Formats: sequence, C-alpha cells, structure tokens
Amino acid sequence: MSLANLLLLSPMAIVVFLIQSTFFLVTVLLAEQFLKNSPANARKTLWFWALMIVPAITLLANLSPATRADHYFAIAFELPNTEALTGNSETNLLSSEATPNVYESTLTQSDAPSFVSLGVSLAKAVLGRVQFWSWLVFAYALIALTLILRIPIGWIQLAKLRQSSTAILGTRNSRLYKEAADQIGYSGKCQVRLTDELDSPVSFGILSPIILFPESYYKELSDSELRSTLLHELSHIKNHDPLRVLLVKAVESLFFFQPLVWLASNRIHYLSELVADDSVLEAGVDTSSYANSIVNLIELGFTPNHPYKLSTGVFSSPGKLVSRMEHLLDNSHSHRTKLEGSNLALSGLAL
Repeated sequence: MSLANLLLLSPMAIVVFLIQSTFFLVTVLLAEQFLKNSPANARKTLWFWALMIVPAITLLANLSPATRADHYFAIAFELPNTEALTGNSETNLLSSEATPNVYESTLTQSDAPSFVSLGVSLAKAVLGRVQFWSWLVFAYALIALTLILRIPIGWIQLAKLRQSSTAILGTRNSRLYKEAADQIGYSGKCQVRLTDELDSPVSFGILSPIILFPESYYKELSDSELRSTLLHELSHIKNHDPLRVLLVKAVESLFFFQPLVWLASNRIHYLSELVADDSVLEAGVDTSSYANSIVNLIELGFTPNHPYKLSTGVFSSPGKLVSRMEHLLDNSHSHRTKLEGSNLALSGLAL
C-alpha cells in the first residue's frame, strides 16, 4: 500500500476538498459579516466550529466515489484482460468480467473501441503520475509533521516556563485574584506566578491553568491594572481558550495548504481577544479605564514578543491592538459574552 493510499489522498480528492472547503469557509466569512453587530463570542463560536468541520469535509472529499476515479482507472488498467482491451477486441470487451454490466448494456459495437481507448489513455496518464504524486504526498506528510511538532515542543516550553516561575509573596495578589474571579464568575483553580522570561502576562494550561506575570513589571502595576489583567486572563481560561489554541494549531498543521484555514485561525485568535476584553467590561470595569490600563501596560514596557505560541495573553494580537481599542470604545457593538437567545440561534443557523 502506497503512502497516498494510506492517507486517503488522490489528486482529484485534493481538488474536490479545496473546492468544498473554500466554498464552505467563504460562506462562513459572509455569515460573519451578517453577524458583525452581534457579540464577538457568537462570531468566535461560528469560526471555531467551522474550522472543526474542515476535517469532516476532507472525509467527504476522499470517500466520495467520484473523487476516487483515478484509483478506479488504475485498478482497471492492471486487470489481466486490459491488454486485450487495448487491441480493441470486441469479443474480449463483452466477455471481460472486470467490465461493469452498465457499460455492456449501454455501449454499442461502434463506440466500444473508442471508449476503451479513451479510458486506457486516461489510465496511462494517471499511472504515469503515480510516482510524482507519491513524492508530493510524502512532501505533504513531512510538512504537516513538522508543523504539528509545534504542539509538543510548545507544551514542553510552557512546562519549563512553569517550573522556572516563582510564587508571588504578600496578600495583594490573593486579594485581587479573588475579586477578579468573583467578578468574572470563575470558580476553578488557577495559579498566578512570576517569571523573568516574559515581557507581558500570559496564561496557559488545560487541566492546571496558570497566569504568569513579568517579574520586572509586576510591582509597578496599580491595583486596577492588575485586576483588569487578571480578568482578561481568567476569561481566556474560563472560555477554554488554551484548548481551542491546541485544536486550532492541529487543524492548521494538517490543512496548511488551504489559505482560508489560516484566515479562520487568525479570526478565532482575534475574536478570542475581543471576548476577553468584553469579559472585562462585563465584569464592571469602565471602558475608558480598561483602555487606559492597556496603554499604561504598553508604556511600562509590556511587549507581545515571546516564543510561547500556545499561550494566550493581553497582547496576543499585537497587529490588531488598534482594532481592539476601537471595539472597546464603540458603543454600537454588543459587549455581552453569554451566548443565549437570538445570538445563539443566529450563530447556529449561520454555521
């Protein structure tokens, strides 16, 4: 069994998948425009589940009989009676058990030789490219494996970062953390620690979530800035964003050749930040105060540049920071985060 067969890949299946997935994701993009005035969480949910459906589209593209046509021609070309067919033998054509009955009933004596010649020519063309296609599938597997290795490597990096972090001394952190957790409605366990390897706060962890603050800047944060940052990071944890990041990275790695998958990934990442920002406002923080806190954090020296791509943070979308500020200050947008009623129905209907 070749690698191409093992991966259920064929040239026609890839073409069908690209057409199906492009049509599907473009439709989702249009649906998001329809929902542009809805809460960011509704649009985030729409994109996330759309991206999770992409693997199902792959199965449809590969298991549909129409997309396996090149394999059928390859099998037909290798049958014992094929050589006789190339001689345009009408007798062998009618007696061949490999030829489907539907063809026997529909072909006439005059058009049988031309049809067989056409089929054999197409089979030769397909088979002539088998070796090339096998190398192409090998290249795909190599790139996908390289990309998917980002996940275990990223988790190892985060584990080392967790181990090297230090506990926060004093009661200030415990008091502000409890206030933030109560405001946002988070009742789970979460550690808050310091590290000297980051220049901005991040959060990560699925079963044992943790929030890390830069040690060099932590003492310079005011209570309001620290509370707002805790609210933002706790929102990521409460909404299971670390798990979403993991799943999105996996789909990115497997379908890297589809540009719209990267578009969907970027939209999910950006909308996750909007949802976390909305959670801060929903918790009772004044809009202008929160916006000023973000500006103050930047002036303190907080930067988004770090190698931990499986983590989430206040500045996880540096290129979209201006857009996030506009979203915060735009009162025409809904800043609610709970999916209920019409928003949930519209998101589900669009998907």
